[in-house]
Amino acid sequence: MLALAAAAIAGCTGQLGGRDGSQPGGDGDGDGDGGGITLPDGTESVSLLPARIRRLTNAEYAASARALTRTTAAPSDGFAPDSRQDGYTVNDAQRVDPVLAKQLAGAAEALAAEVKGKLAELAPCADPAAQGESCAADFIKSFGGRAYRRPLDTAEIDGLLGVYRVGAKGATYADGIELIARAVLQSAGFLYLTEIGDGSGGSALALTPYELASSLSYLITAGPPDDALLEAATSGALSTSEGREAEVRRLLQTSAARDRIVRIVREWLGIDRIAMTAKDSNVYGEFAGVRPSMEIETEAFVNEVLSSSNGTVGELLGADWSVIDEPLRGFYGA
Repeated sequence: MLALAAAAIAGCTGQLGGRDGSQPGGDGDGDGDGGGITLPDGTESVSLLPARIRRLTNAEYAASARALTRTTAAPSDGFAPDSRQDGYTVNDAQRVDPVLAKQLAGAAEALAAEVKGKLAELAPCADPAAQGESCAADFIKSFGGRAYRRPLDTAEIDGLLGVYRVGAKGATYADGIELIARAVLQSAGFLYLTEIGDGSGGSALALTPYELASSLSYLITAGPPDDALLEAATSGALSTSEGREAEVRRLLQTSAARDRIVRIVREWLGIDRIAMTAKDSNVYGEFAGVRPSMEIETEAFVNEVLSSSNGTVGELLGADWSVIDEPLRGFYGA
């Protein structure tokens, strides 16, 4: 599947420029050769991204919420549209304005109610009356760890235990768990991706293993890291180029990766604008009838390239063929 994609992504070193956007000094000569950073084969220089924090897109939020709560709903369908930069939804311009904040709160409430209804699956507790707080702590570590895509620290666990006590006071274990879920689903740890490093300082910042796992997962699948990728982060496997490449190749074989590539191509080509494109019906009388076919054509073409054992970026960009239905065949005169 687009072999070049694997090669390019596997070149990720997990390093960023300084928090001020400066590039790593490396050998200190300022020639931009990346200093002590190992460059991917065929690369002569490297320019590192600045440290950043960005909000999940609506699609990423939906994938994350489904993975976390196992909902079958589409929790972000009613959200305000994502901001776009150069046509792309993944960017640093995403903000939470009052409208979106209200929508996020509503989604968190609905999802938390689902969690409350799945206690045996998500927050089991043999004796809630006697062991409620202990069970809640286990839930916080599991649910919170998957939500934040990293292990929680002691302060975070204690804070969410406080939330549990508020929810369960004069109520039930289930009510306390529900309030935890509502808090987590509206927290910055869930809604934002961080690429700020481990605080070690220096002109080049090393991503934490869990930041690297999240960066790879959202880049390739538009969703959170799965158990295997989190285990690779925990074990240190992502600290080597071989370990990163193995995970990249594994992720590229998933249906989520295919959907992600299709979405990138749609945003790149502005396919979503077809539905809003106005044409003179006297000149292009058949255009309105083939709009849906045009959208389907792009997705079908990309999927055909991805399905080919010889599928490459060159084929994606320069193919002299397409996948069209009968309405488009007539429209194109093919």
